[in-house]
Amino acid sequence: MALWKVMYADWQMECCGEPFAVGDEVAWPLLVDGDRLDDAGWAPDLSEIEGPVVALDTLEGDGSEDGGGGADYGDYGAGADYGGGGGDESEEPWEPSVVRARGVTVPWNRPRPWPERARLAGLLTVERHSGRWPDTVGRVRAIHVVTQGFAQTVEGSETYAPVPGERWLRPVEACPKWFRGEDLSRARMEPGNPRQETGVLVELDVRET
Repeated sequence: MALWKVMYADWQMECCGEPFAVGDEVAWPLLVDGDRLDDAGWAPDLSEIEGPVVALDTLEGDGSEDGGGGADYGDYGAGADYGGGGGDESEEPWEPSVVRARGVTVPWNRPRPWPERARLAGLLTVERHSGRWPDTVGRVRAIHVVTQGFAQTVEGSETYAPVPGERWLRPVEACPKWFRGEDLSRARMEPGNPRQETGVLVELDVRET
């Protein structure tokens, strides 16, 4: 068995997720989000996925039928660097592909020729929208609600971004369906940055294959 840290974002759960509890077996489409590679606060929770690159249509039960879980293949952060569709017609054709390692399957999707093996680094996240690839199946060993501090990108701006290092974890026995957060546009009475619950960080025990 392999233990992985997986982020289940608040909007993913509130949109179309099903709450779960410690001890439950779950099946989720996962991808690697490289956007937190430079945030030291997330360093203990990042993963490295290294394994063979496989064409999606060669996998049994590839999730391409209606009802499968998954997400668009596209640019999901620097650590993932999937490349892929869109753009000029002269670009090299590509086909859906995945990387498989220790029971986890994540999208790769770069134009051929592919390397025999590839390495992705970042935060494993649940992605339930659009495209399809095989779910990763595992048993939930721990759940922590993630609270994140936010600050204006520029003083006076209505745009907010996560503050590196301002993250708090609260252990729970079950994942909530709905998450709490401050209205970022309102003046805050207490000192410090406004905070929002941004999802749950899950420890997922996956059978290695």
